[in-house]
Amino acid sequence: MDRRQMAEILEEHLRSVNVYFDREKEFPKGRGPLKTYVLEAHKPDGDSLDRRGAAELLGEASQGVGLQLQPTNDKALFQATKGQIGFFFDLLDPRFWVVHTMSNIDECEGVLDKLTDAYPHFDYAWPPSELMRSIQKTGRSAGFAVDFDETTFLPAAESQLIDEPNAIIKFRFGGHSRGDLAHGAREVCTRGPRPFHG
Repeated sequence: MDRRQMAEILEEHLRSVNVYFDREKEFPKGRGPLKTYVLEAHKPDGDSLDRRGAAELLGEASQGVGLQLQPTNDKALFQATKGQIGFFFDLLDPRFWVVHTMSNIDECEGVLDKLTDAYPHFDYAWPPSELMRSIQKTGRSAGFAVDFDETTFLPAAESQLIDEPNAIIKFRFGGHSRGDLAHGAREVCTRGPRPFHG
């Protein structure tokens, strides 16, 4: 396995799995859309790691969370598995690791959460808010999504029994008036609900 082969696997997966939010249940356990995460890793003193140090830290951390780590022909690329969960860890930048997975989102995020919780040298990379706002200004709105899942707030026993049609609401919006609608939604959210006239 090398970087080119990884890219081919990910590309093939992107071509063959066209997943929309309402098709999640069609995919077998352990499969899903391609997801990419960025983890920040550093030495205990906060300094950046070199490639060798990054690989050693990944090896130690993998054992701690039960990941089976396999090196590849590329010294900065590793495959990791835990049961049906699979990852590619790209350590080309020793401080900011790129992690690709095609596994079930809940299961793979559970593993990554354990990794970041157990090791103080790891965290999800968080770009500054100002950077995100500046990126947002350079583009144009392509649409937006709203997901609401009431069952998240219920005890486990109740969430399985709930039979309300609006317990889980998901919608996506795109089109010519998407910016106007997004602006209107932002107004409602910041000022609170207003009576509807019309």
